[in-house]
Amino acid sequence: KPQVPSVPTTTQSGSAGALPPGTVPPCESRTFTPDEVSAHNTAESLWVIIHDKVYDVTDFAPGHPGSMGALLDFAGGDATGAFDSIGHSPMALRIRNRLCIGKVAIAARAECPAQRFTRAEIAEHKTADSLWVLIDGKVYDVTSFAPGHPGSLAVLLEFAGKDASEAFRSHSQMAQRIRDNHCIGLVDEATDQ
Repeated sequence: KPQVPSVPTTTQSGSAGALPPGTVPPCESRTFTPDEVSAHNTAESLWVIIHDKVYDVTDFAPGHPGSMGALLDFAGGDATGAFDSIGHSPMALRIRNRLCIGKVAIAARAECPAQRFTRAEIAEHKTADSLWVLIDGKVYDVTSFAPGHPGSLAVLLEFAGKDASEAFRSHSQMAQRIRDNHCIGLVDEATDQ
């Protein structure tokens, strides 16, 4: 049977159940950056993000009904899509709520600079040391993010220097916000005609 830490739960609206007056629910009291969460990507320290909240599932993972591997697939990253697609039971939701340790802090969305790059310039950045991708006409330098990418560096390298628009469409809203903070410019379609 999964071991679930004894932490006060919160209701869906975020209000605490059985917490002393004035106590901040554990899920609201701490904030983590995506980089902090991504460091917890092993069976020994396994955190996931679901709907912008951070869950430490380390102790729960060995008894997870869907297998520890299912959780490890999303270790250190966003598991929102997978969690929602399974249709978890009310009991699973209660367990999840008890495992919440904080929320994710996403930097305010940076405006994408107006600098323009040709497709040839973008194609030059196709290594782990300089990794750019093109998504929906915008150029993203994901070099600093790549080592912690939940899907692995190898996945990003498949699209390095190329258009990753179609592959990125299934990503979560949080992934889109993280992506937006890496925008460095726009593709110069005029010179690529």
